[in-house]
Amino acid sequence: MVFSPSRPAEGSNSFMSPCITVYHDGIGSESPRRFGKFYPKVVEAVARTLHVMPKVAPCLRPQWADIPNQRFSQTIKSLSSVQDLARFWDLPVKQLNYHAYHATDASEYHNFSITRRNGRKRKISAPNRSLKYIQRIIHETLSKLYWPDTTVHGFVSQRSTITNAKTHLARKYVLNADLKDFFQTITRPRIIARLKVAPYELQPPVAVLIGFLATDGDGQLPQGSPCSPVIANIMAASMDTQLKELCKKLRCTYTRYADDLTISTDCEPFPPEIARYPSAAGTVQVVLGDSFLDIIENNGFQINHMKSRLQNHWTRQICTGLVVNREKLSLPRSYKRRLRALIHNWKSLGWEKAAKRMHEKEYRPLFHNRDRFVHHVYGRINYMRMIYGVDYIGAKKLLSALEEIPKDQ
Repeated sequence: MVFSPSRPAEGSNSFMSPCITVYHDGIGSESPRRFGKFYPKVVEAVARTLHVMPKVAPCLRPQWADIPNQRFSQTIKSLSSVQDLARFWDLPVKQLNYHAYHATDASEYHNFSITRRNGRKRKISAPNRSLKYIQRIIHETLSKLYWPDTTVHGFVSQRSTITNAKTHLARKYVLNADLKDFFQTITRPRIIARLKVAPYELQPPVAVLIGFLATDGDGQLPQGSPCSPVIANIMAASMDTQLKELCKKLRCTYTRYADDLTISTDCEPFPPEIARYPSAAGTVQVVLGDSFLDIIENNGFQINHMKSRLQNHWTRQICTGLVVNREKLSLPRSYKRRLRALIHNWKSLGWEKAAKRMHEKEYRPLFHNRDRFVHHVYGRINYMRMIYGVDYIGAKKLLSALEEIPKDQ
């Protein structure tokens, strides 16, 4: 007998309506055997025993998703036990406890690496379907409790690298700083402690359970989890507030996109409390100020000093990959040049060789499927149109060049 998760029954009002098809003659059978009126109880028993989460249609949302945030906050704060939380989420208690305290890291996450633009590797930990389902619910829950500051542009709806860069247009100085190992420095004890205090004020059993469900076997926030972005923003909220106040005092503007911190100003010179240029005999790296570093370190983070740079208005100023020297955003020339070269290679050599060259020179993923490669190219062109507008002549020329490429090439 084989148990396989399937979609909930149509018309079901339950957010977590268990619908596990039971096959009596092996995987792939088209004639599932039902258990009559006892079927719901059988399904529940199987789900609790095998710790299988049903596959839910993407359009379904939790019943509490539309509850006003203030009433939702009061409700979630009143939950005093794991049983209360499981009932609120409409999930089995055994399911939550299994993933939080008993499952091994090897069975919970699929670990792999992707190559960064600088050639280094980035570890990605993708949760299995069952844990991913729970972490999505955690994301929904915490997103209704977390109110992002105006300085935060990463992992926030209606904000992006573009809105982040627009904040720093046409400034005399732009400082870029990068938080070192952003997700890895956010550990389980820190998450639990943060969720217990204002403004979240979750009960200890609830905070502990969420802390264990959101972290991997090493007790760190994994890259690849659906709930990691909102938790990262929650953990950095205090730092954002303090840096915003410091910059306001020094007549600067501060924003953060994930682990990228940007501070700009028209003041002359750039405030030394935040950063200064090194002396002639000193290091070539920008020297960050004590006031700035104290806030970062007091909030449990560290700066990757190799990525810090202070840019004058007479040099090219980059913010989250975009040029911000003038009153309008623009892309670096290298972006356009590489995109033109990619389309030229595709047209003359074929998509496979073009994808291989892109992988070798730009450290981008190596595509083995033509459709994915085509979507990638069109995505880069559409990003250009987002910056310059849909009628941008450069994007139109690239689209015209794509139309000349045969469908089988």
